[in-house]
Amino acid sequence: MRLKTTPTDFIVVEQAEHKVEEGPYTLVQLTKTNMTTEAALQALQKYTKVPRRFIGYAGTKDKIAVTTQYVTVKCTPDALNNFTHDAIQLEVIGTVKEPLVLGMLDGNHFEIIARDCEQKPTERTQIPNYFDEQRFSTSNVAVGRAIVQGKFKEAAVAADEPSVNEYLQEKPTDFVGALRTLPKHTLLMYVHAYQSWLFNDVLRNYIRKHDQDAREIDGSVQLTLPSKELLNEEIPLIGFASALQEPFTTWYNELLQKDNLTQRSFVVRALPFLTLEGTTRSAFFPVKNVEIEKMNEVTYKVCFDLPKGCYATITMKCFFG
Repeated sequence: MRLKTTPTDFIVVEQAEHKVEEGPYTLVQLTKTNMTTEAALQALQKYTKVPRRFIGYAGTKDKIAVTTQYVTVKCTPDALNNFTHDAIQLEVIGTVKEPLVLGMLDGNHFEIIARDCEQKPTERTQIPNYFDEQRFSTSNVAVGRAIVQGKFKEAAVAADEPSVNEYLQEKPTDFVGALRTLPKHTLLMYVHAYQSWLFNDVLRNYIRKHDQDAREIDGSVQLTLPSKELLNEEIPLIGFASALQEPFTTWYNELLQKDNLTQRSFVVRALPFLTLEGTTRSAFFPVKNVEIEKMNEVTYKVCFDLPKGCYATITMKCFFG
């Protein structure tokens, strides 16, 4: 199965309701094509001259896709009237009192073309809540692991970012300072990637424990798929304050010991804003309003709605796996 052959093969529409009222922020609906969310926000920043911290959004969307989402900018609507960009379309909705922050959405609607399919899709109503390759990229886990280990030289080298490398040319031993040249959200992305990698491993263990007929699917992200519906428990997304219970205690401790870490390692004293307290994440998520259209023998169009924070690519892998 091939996904994202072209951006128009992967359409995402953010689902949310926002109250339009008098306020200092302009709410827009932003549609981007083949572009990261951050690049689109930087384009708005460049045009409006509004500091990046005053441009808010509710969730990161896929790059190789056509995605529509809400964005707030601390400016008047008139300041955006003449904005043009080859890869971005804007619709001004109105003004709002508060800026958008991560998580301020209900979910996302997807319309996806799957090509070169080797088998027919099997609709599922319960999908394992794995993080997918977008979370991990090439080196995100390695950088995040090194930060949690306190190996800041290793993290800086693995990040291989221009601002980090330029800083190290001036101060070749100040690796923490070099990492600080990166935006906080980028550094958090690295640590969250490592945390998510651990979660995926624990979720696979959970499925194997409760389903002896579970199947393994190899790929850039290894998946274990259940053969039946399982109890949807809340699984720890580990941090220094996570109150672990068995069997999660054993599973997480085994993983952390391999990296010479403990839970307290998630307190990053050199970069305190990267300290992770921990939370939980559902083992599974529901898929709603599924529509599957066979376009030809090896091509399908699949539409569905997902809760926020859940991966459509994981859903497709489960449908076609």
